[in-house]
Amino acid sequence: MRDTLQFSLLSPFSVKARTLCWGFGLNPRITPQDGGPLNAARIEATMQLAARGIGKCLHRNPSALEEFPLVPWLFPESGGYLCDSTEIGLYLERTHEGAVTPGDPATAFASRLIEEAVDEVGLYALHHTRWVTSGRTTIAMPKLAEEIAGSLGRPAASLFIKKFGPRQVRRLNYLFSVAPEGADFSDFPTDMKPPARAGFPPTHELLDTIWFSMLDGVEHALADGRDYLFGDGLTMADAALIGNLGSTLLVDPEAAEIMEDRAPRTVSWLRANLEGTPKLGEVHELGESQSPLLNWASEAFIPLMKQNAEAYERCPVEEGGPRNEKAYNRGINLFDGELMGHPYRTVVKDFQVKTYREIGKLFEDLTDSDKSRLRDLGVEI
Repeated sequence: MRDTLQFSLLSPFSVKARTLCWGFGLNPRITPQDGGPLNAARIEATMQLAARGIGKCLHRNPSALEEFPLVPWLFPESGGYLCDSTEIGLYLERTHEGAVTPGDPATAFASRLIEEAVDEVGLYALHHTRWVTSGRTTIAMPKLAEEIAGSLGRPAASLFIKKFGPRQVRRLNYLFSVAPEGADFSDFPTDMKPPARAGFPPTHELLDTIWFSMLDGVEHALADGRDYLFGDGLTMADAALIGNLGSTLLVDPEAAEIMEDRAPRTVSWLRANLEGTPKLGEVHELGESQSPLLNWASEAFIPLMKQNAEAYERCPVEEGGPRNEKAYNRGINLFDGELMGHPYRTVVKDFQVKTYREIGKLFEDLTDSDKSRLRDLGVEI
């Protein structure tokens, strides 16, 4: 038996989880590529049971605000499951030698803040760059077909991806990417044109700004030749960035070309770690190198999480009905906000409330001295 990782190159969280496994010296079996129909059925059954609270969840503190994604899931050979990339990294840290959490509390917080910002607003940027920036050239669908053919067979995989791309484009609005009214996407296939939504401010310019700022922050952090953001070893923040930007680099040609031009040092770093060479280390330092990334997280992530949490308090589920994507599609539990000088409209998301609460508690638990160090580098909570 081996650890098994439910994986897709299209998912930044999958690439993040694989990076963490490699960093801890694990080489898990990758499914669905190496799975087969029986393995696919076993994993599907586990996922269905987990959604009903059945099974051995290895997360630290399972929450009612959890979502159950299709990927990544880690099934350790000793039993149980994990279905969140952060929980996978922390589980590996608990059960193997080495660490991806810096020992210094302020540095550990900085790593966690960057990680969560990448996982939330960085995800929005990834979907936008995949289906808008690289919408004409992305190889997401053939890549996915290769992956799932290992379990479903090629005919079924081909049928699946015909619906997958248009579905992801339809979800762009939910994932924060709203096209300007009347935008010209005449060279896109009809069912792949990025959508606007009546009454919703356009966000394409905002998402480009978020993505460029994230790229620039990584490029700055690596400018002094260090191996990783905080020094000589992989942290959760590094893994999140390798997952997010690495998925874009390998799947989305037009966005990858922009990355090569704007952040060549970052692209070289990504390629090295995507080839299976991430390593753990013990030297982690907090300083000016990470300041642009911390500023980015404070400007692009914290305000959005705060506004979402406030909207969550205004619409308790027993009164407001469903939230997340189901509510978005029904046009309920929406709220308006502003981010980096741009207006937006979106839906209340439960899982982001959990993230915001955890980040807030971590910051409050720091000493005044550590809070001051972080504020000096641009952190605003």
